[in-house]
Amino acid sequence: MLGLGPYSGEKSGSIPALEDEDLDYCLNVLKINKYDDSRETETKIRKLYAQNIALFGIYHKRLIALKTIADMVTLTSNILSQSQLYDFLMLTTAAVVSAEGMRGHKKLQGTTNDIVFKIYGDLIENYETANDILKLNYPRIIVDVVAVLSNGIDTSGKQVSVYRVHDYYLSRKIESMSNVARVDISNIVSDEDKDKEVIEHDVSNTYLIQSLVRITGRDSKEIEESLAKLNNSDIERIRNLCVNYPKIDKYCRLVASDRKKDFIDEIEREHVGKKLTKYQIQIVLMSITKVRKYIENVLDRKFVTHSSHYINHTKHNLEYGYQVMGLIESSKRGGRKEERKK
Repeated sequence: MLGLGPYSGEKSGSIPALEDEDLDYCLNVLKINKYDDSRETETKIRKLYAQNIALFGIYHKRLIALKTIADMVTLTSNILSQSQLYDFLMLTTAAVVSAEGMRGHKKLQGTTNDIVFKIYGDLIENYETANDILKLNYPRIIVDVVAVLSNGIDTSGKQVSVYRVHDYYLSRKIESMSNVARVDISNIVSDEDKDKEVIEHDVSNTYLIQSLVRITGRDSKEIEESLAKLNNSDIERIRNLCVNYPKIDKYCRLVASDRKKDFIDEIEREHVGKKLTKYQIQIVLMSITKVRKYIENVLDRKFVTHSSHYINHTKHNLEYGYQVMGLIESSKRGGRKEERKK
């Protein structure tokens, strides 16, 4: 494992200068040129580093330096090589493992080592065949995973249980395809860079369609036509299920292998110890085995609403099960009725 170099192990309450030794050290280890002839890279690093001001009182400087580099990778579309990403993972992990807050916490150290080993194995097996969007997002995903291991929250402020870190890593990999990671780069990038954001919607829909092709076995054109007829809330539910498909696959394997107790224990653990009611257990067991059927029925608009209740009870019950499992969000938002696309 790479050493920490000049890392001090202390948090910072102010914005360090660009020449901060942690940032310099990481750039040197990763063999990323900090400057170019036009000094454009230097300017971008300064801006990105300054934008992370809110993190200096939360995370160690090494993690903030690596987040800056991850943001720069995304901004410049300069994909790291596989060996560079190995070094990036080790640099990120070293800052946390040696942090003062983790010393003496053997359980947390063990969890961290286990997660790092899994990520390393994933990079060995899958990095070379990954698409460019995922490769660009890998550094930011790694930074957020380590931020969760260190503080229980990622750099966007999202809280994640230490027991769900690997699921979080898998979901971020898939999510990166449906939501191109963006950095707040107001007044930093050129008009040409800003124009790149126009493709985000197309990338998102392309990923959704590709995911549905794999899940349903249908033709992409057919799926595209089906999506065009759905309301936004149904599309969002399907998108959430696609993003969470690694978790769904794990749950299905537990149920299929007659390990229903392990499945329920997993759900309850993710609910921070909250026990499921008998009704909820029945609902999640039914819902998890019908994910593909649910998706296909939504695409085919087979869930006909009841004339008096304005809901389809089968669809409603399945969606409740997915909500209990944390696979989709509640559809009750402000009580507003959904508008169907024209």
